[in-house]
Amino acid sequence: MMRKYGLDEGQLYVEQCTLLEPNNFIPSWEAGDEEKKEVSLALKKLRVQYDDIHRMTQQKEMELELIKKGVKKITEEERQVEKLTGGNQGEIVKNTMSLEEVKNQHEE
Repeated sequence: MMRKYGLDEGQLYVEQCTLLEPNNFIPSWEAGDEEKKEVSLALKKLRVQYDDIHRMTQQKEMELELIKKGVKKITEEERQVEKLTGGNQGEIVKNTMSLEEVKNQHEE
């Protein structure tokens, strides 16, 4: 009859298995192996992100330490130069004298 109407002569019944079927047992699902694998992958991704951030943080801290050392060195050099040249006190005396000269010229 199938041939008469041009229909395929194949298997008329196809067996279907669903996950809800009680006889459908997969050991890895029951033991939680699939969940363990997913959790492991998620933790691995988080660890890689943490390592990248930690490495970048350490690099920035090292740069900060170098900058602090540079500032400290420059400050020490400035203090040494001030000691040798008289520093700010000499400039204050010069500025005071020039201020007095300008006042005198203005009064005249």
